Amino acid sequence: MNVECFVLGYIQNNVYLVTQGNNCIVIDPTFDPQDVIANTIKSRGLTLQAILLTHGHFDHCGGANSLSNKFGAPVYCRKEDEALCNNASRNRWNAPSDDCFPTKFYSEGINKIADFDVEVIFCSGHTEGGVCLIMDSYLFSGDTLFRGSIGRTDLEGGDSHKLNLSLQKLASLDTDYKVLPGHGEMTTLSHEKMHNIYMKGLCK
Repeated sequence: MNVECFVLGYIQNNVYLVTQGNNCIVIDPTFDPQDVIANTIKSRGLTLQAILLTHGHFDHCGGANSLSNKFGAPVYCRKEDEALCNNASRNRWNAPSDDCFPTKFYSEGINKIADFDVEVIFCSGHTEGGVCLIMDSYLFSGDTLFRGSIGRTDLEGGDSHKLNLSLQKLASLDTDYKVLPGHGEMTTLSHEKMHNIYMKGLCK
C-alpha cells in the first residue's frame, strides 16, 4: 500500500491518495478547482474505489461530490456528520466548496471497503461524527490529532469532553502508527504520547 499527501485548498488541507495495485481511495478531498487529484488518478490509470471522510467540515469534503461524479465512487462518512457534509457550501467562511452527499456510512471497527480493509475508530469531539481511520501502519487522524496539538472544539459539532474521550482511545492503542493528520506535518503515535501535552496525561 502506498500513501501520497497533496496539500490543497483554502485552508491547506492534507488530501491523501492511497493506492494498492491499480486501485485507490481518496481521504478528505477538499474543494480542488484545478482537479489535481482527479487528474492524478486519470493519468496513472487508477480505479477510484471509494472516497473516505474523517469528518464533515467543508474543507475535508468539499471536493468529494466532484470526484464521486467523475469516477462513480461511493462517499463514506459517519452518519452523525451527514448534515455537515450536505451543507458544505454554506460554511461560515463563505469559502468555495461543493455540498457533499455521502452514500455509505461507517460502522465502528473493521470496514471492508472494496479492496481495502479500514479500521474505523469513532472519534467525536472536533465534530460529532469524527473518525480516525487505520490502514496498514497509518492512522489518518483528520482534525482529531495533529503534531503537537489537537482539533478545535468551537466549530460545528465540537465538544471538548468528547474530544478528550477520543484522545483516550488513541492513547490506548499499542501500535506505533504513522499519524497522518488533516493539516500540517505527519507524526507518530509514540511521539504524540510522549510530547503532545493533550495526550501525555492520558497514557498509562
